[in-house]
Order: sequence, then C-alpha cells, then structure tokens
Amino acid sequence: MNKREFIEKLRTSLSGKISSAQVSENINYYEDYINTQIRLGKAEEEVLRELGDPRLIARTIVQTSGTADETGRSSGEWESGSYSESGRYSSGEYRDAGSDASGADFTGRMHNLRLPGWAIRVITISLLLLIMYFVISVLSFLAPILIPLLFIVFLVKLFRDWLN
Repeated sequence: MNKREFIEKLRTSLSGKISSAQVSENINYYEDYINTQIRLGKAEEEVLRELGDPRLIARTIVQTSGTADETGRSSGEWESGSYSESGRYSSGEYRDAGSDASGADFTGRMHNLRLPGWAIRVITISLLLLIMYFVISVLSFLAPILIPLLFIVFLVKLFRDWLN
C-alpha cells in the first residue's frame, strides 16, 4: 500500500460517519504526518506500516468523535498545527487521550505552570542573592591582586601629574 491508497482508504472509511470538516482535518493531519516522516528519512512503506490499518484508524476517529470535552469540541478532532523537523506535532494537539493501532501515543498535551505571586518573588530574590554571592566571591578572590594594582596605577598617575 502506498500513501495515496492509505489516504483514500482512510477517506472512504470516514466519509458519511463524521462531518466533512473532521474528515478533511484528519486527512490533512495524516498526509502531513506521512510527509514529515518521509522528510525525516523514513521509507514510505515503514511509515504506513507503523500507522497500521487506515480502517482501524478511521473506526477509532469515528468512535471518539461523538464525545465532547469541556471546550465543546468533539474528542476526535485535531487542532490546527504542524510538524517540526523533529517530527513532533506543535501548535495543536489531539483531543483524545488514546493511541492508534501501532500503540503510538498522540496525547502531546501542553500544561501551563502557574506559580503564586509569593513563589515568584521568592525565586527572584533567591536568584538575585545567588548572583550577588557569585559576584562578591569573584571580587574577593581578585581583591588581593586588584587593590595593590590599583594603588600602583594611582601612584604612577600621581607621579605623572607631579612631573607635568
């Protein structure tokens, strides 16, 4: 089976069972995924073998497209996004916590870390103290060298001014 046959089987398996917009989104996703994997050096046959049977993928998409999550979208939808050179899907995510027939997990959800204001202040103050400690320790290491050197430079300048 080649990419065109895979996409056609997927399209016919999805047609009439979910909305045409969802069919297009899923077809676009799998075309992008296959093209990206090929660009990364994998053979087309290997990529298609890893994906598995397009009818099984379609059945999974159809089964998961019926339930809606808290955003009102159905849980079989792909948000718009693209693949990076590393093959990771970015600027979007699969809305179902599942995997395809090959066992590959498509749940790359992003999590936002929110710290309370006091924690941010504590971290900021700690970083400032650490930087100050580093600067003072470097200066205290160089002080025995710098103080006599600065004193000699001061005397030379004073002597030059006295000669003029």
